[in-house]
Amino acid sequence: MDIKNSRDEYSWAGLLYYFLKLGSTILGGSLVLVQHLQKDLVLKRRWISDQDYQKGLALSLTAPGPVAPQLVVFIGTTKRGTWGGLLCGLVFLLPSFCLSLVLGLLYRHFENTAFLRSILYGMGGTVIGILAKSTFDLSRPVFLMRLLYRILFLMVAALTALTGQVSIWLFLLNGFIAWLVFAPSKSPSGVPKALGQPWAGVFLTPLLTPSLPALFLFFAKASLLVFGSGLVILPFLHGEMVRDQGWLTDRQFLDSVAVGLVTPGPFLMVVGFMGFLIRGWQGALAAFGGLFLPAYLLVLLLAPLFKDRSSNPGLDAFVKGITAAALGAVAGMVLWLGLQNLTDIPNLLLAAGALAILSLSKIPEAWVILAGALLGLLIRSTA
Repeated sequence: MDIKNSRDEYSWAGLLYYFLKLGSTILGGSLVLVQHLQKDLVLKRRWISDQDYQKGLALSLTAPGPVAPQLVVFIGTTKRGTWGGLLCGLVFLLPSFCLSLVLGLLYRHFENTAFLRSILYGMGGTVIGILAKSTFDLSRPVFLMRLLYRILFLMVAALTALTGQVSIWLFLLNGFIAWLVFAPSKSPSGVPKALGQPWAGVFLTPLLTPSLPALFLFFAKASLLVFGSGLVILPFLHGEMVRDQGWLTDRQFLDSVAVGLVTPGPFLMVVGFMGFLIRGWQGALAAFGGLFLPAYLLVLLLAPLFKDRSSNPGLDAFVKGITAAALGAVAGMVLWLGLQNLTDIPNLLLAAGALAILSLSKIPEAWVILAGALLGLLIRSTA
């Protein structure tokens, strides 16, 4: 079916096929996916106006949740209503979910073989370099903001690098500080409502066991920490899943990040892989549902009513405060992971090489990771 030349380009079949194909083929994470959607659907196919696209992007960046899947839901809602948003979001994630099951099964079966360990050894150092470059790119806008946001960023980065842990309460506290500083004259209605909801304390209660409902709630909680890039929840996931609960080892966590970077679709498909390692296919389903369902429902509820967040200075300050804290946590966690995992010269060189290549060229991250995997085989075979 040639969607481009179809007379009814955004029919049900056209929309669903387009987003299924998009989720199956596009590498590079949310930033790449968002840019592709603008070039393809706004400028090339003209399925959606630039004004509607910008509204959807603003909503996706403002609301907690992964930006690219939320933008897909917004576009689907714009063209085909609520069911269009739900189904477009579902088919967009379907390839990533299925792939996470396959990769999780292969990983569990071959995890301790010399061949796979050599590949993952090379990928591990390379991933640290890629995360360092991605963190630098994501954090640059913070240093164009007001001084307070830069201070919040640096404080959270230092705390995370020293402890290897981060708390959702720290993010909310930073958002509240920013609200107090930049919107003190607003009425009480300007205070972020989530802080006053009676269910908030229950929903954010630390989890004790990896039952399926617990996994679902854990990833639903994690979805509240995503602003823009999926990388911002890595510190939270590592702190809870590795350090506190022991659901994954440090190596399994880093391997999961590598898998998320080399597979098509949004980077946060990695949660399906993690869920599979914890509780099999049911764990993968609980992880995907917990992370994406709240974000999708939020977009469906807000899309008809959404306005530019600049009309509410309190909300704008609160979101920016959380974003600065989240990006600071990412920077601190990347430094902490580097100190924990780059313990020999070959891994240090792999990380430095990946950072240099990505800084000086436009080679996709997936190719850099695959090169690291081949180098890992070479290094281990000659050791």
